[in-house]
Amino acid sequence: MTTEKEVEALRAEVEQLQASVAALEGKLKQGRTHHGSRTYRYQTSATLLGLPLISVAIGPDEQNAEVRGHAKGIFAFGDIATGVFALGGISCGFIAIGGVALGLIAVGGVAVGVIAGVGGVASGYFAVGGVAIGVETIGGAQVKL
Repeated sequence: MTTEKEVEALRAEVEQLQASVAALEGKLKQGRTHHGSRTYRYQTSATLLGLPLISVAIGPDEQNAEVRGHAKGIFAFGDIATGVFALGGISCGFIAIGGVALGLIAVGGVAVGVIAGVGGVASGYFAVGGVAIGVETIGGAQVKL
């Protein structure tokens, strides 16, 4: 037979385990949205020209009603990236690398560069790609301006 002390000890252990489970569930929810996708945000406190030196924004941010992360900084990395150097699914910057890239120098699936574009479909003064549109071009289908 169990004594009251043993029952009380078991109850305390159950409460401790429930608290541990709740804490672990909280940690899991911090890094995930209701869709189960990862979310990450980071910005340096150091700024240059009013922009953070480094900005990272990946995944949705429900608090700011963002479906995709939009990083804005000198060095920007995210789903959407805007900065001097931008790397993302959609990127815009002096140097832009991404699925869709727009910049002075752009590299991506679709790349629109003022000086140079490199990608599947590329445009720029210098353009290299499957479809290259520019003054100086290299690629499968070339359109010289």
